[in-house]
Amino acid sequence: MKNNESFYNIIKNYKQKILYVTSKECLTTGAYKYIEENKDILEYQVIPIEA
Repeated sequence: MKNNESFYNIIKNYKQKILYVTSKECLTTGAYKYIEENKDILEYQVIPIEA
């Protein structure tokens, strides 16, 4: 990424976050705990699909 110095300078201070989206509650207890412990880098959302 440092090959493009101007782009690198723009994004170097940004933090990335992973958004995990499902259509129903389907994670294990351990997965929910992991997300809770790492909510600075992870987010979980349930978006129901309606027919």
